[in-house]
Amino acid sequence: MEKEELLKKLLQEIDQATKLSSQELLKSSELNDLEDGTRALLDTIRDTFEDIQNRKIEKALSGTHWKIQPRVGSYASPEEVIKRLSPLKNLLEELLEAETGIQPINIPSIDTSRSSSLRESIKDAQLLFNTNGAPNAVDRFHTLLHSFLADQCLKAKIQHDSEASINILLKLLKENHPILVNLQNTQPEAVEILRGMSNTLDKLSTLRNNKSLAHPNELLPLDEANFVIDSVNASLKYLSSKLGT
Repeated sequence: MEKEELLKKLLQEIDQATKLSSQELLKSSELNDLEDGTRALLDTIRDTFEDIQNRKIEKALSGTHWKIQPRVGSYASPEEVIKRLSPLKNLLEELLEAETGIQPINIPSIDTSRSSSLRESIKDAQLLFNTNGAPNAVDRFHTLLHSFLADQCLKAKIQHDSEASINILLKLLKENHPILVNLQNTQPEAVEILRGMSNTLDKLSTLRNNKSLAHPNELLPLDEANFVIDSVNASLKYLSSKLGT
C-alpha cells in the first residue's frame, strides 16, 4: 500500500473508533488492537520519511506503553479513546501533510442520527478536502452546510421549502428556533455576528456555482478557498454547539 493511502487509512480507522466510542460501541480490545497496529505500521514506514518526521515517529514510539488487560466484553470510554489516540492522530495528520502538502481539516462534531445525507456530506467534504485540497472541496462544504441547516430545521419542526437556500434556512432558524430567538435577549452581539455571517454564507452559493466543481469552472485560489471553508467550519462549530450536537 502506498504511504499516503496507508496514512489516510489509519486516520479513518481512528476517526471511526472515536465515533464508535461516543456511542459506547467500541470494545476495549478493539482500542488496544488499533493502537498497537497503528504503532506497528508507523514503525515499518518510519525510515521512508525525512529526518525530522522520522525522529518524531521514533519519539512517539519510544518508551513502554502500559495497558491494562481489558475485561472481556468491556467497552472503551470516549475519554480513554481521546487520551490514547489523539497523539497518534496528530502525528498521522502531520505526516500526511508532509507527504501531500495538504493540511487536513477537522469538521466539528455534528449529530447525524436523523440524516444519512448529512452523514454522507460530512464524509465527502472531509475526504475531498484531505485528498485534493480546499479549492476542490468548496462545493462539498456548501452541501454540508446546507444539509446541516436543513437537518436543524427538521429537528426543530421548522417548515421550509425543499429548495430553500442556505441563507433562507439560516434566516428561518434565527427567527423560529427557540435557542436562537432567546439569544436576541441574552447575547445580542452574537446574533449580530450571526446576521453578518448570513450575508457571508449567502455568497457561498455564488461561489459554488461559479468557482467550484459543481460546474465546469475555474476554481477558487487556495487562500480564498481555505477562507471560505474556514468560514463554513466556524459557523458549523458555533451552531452545532449552540443547538446541540
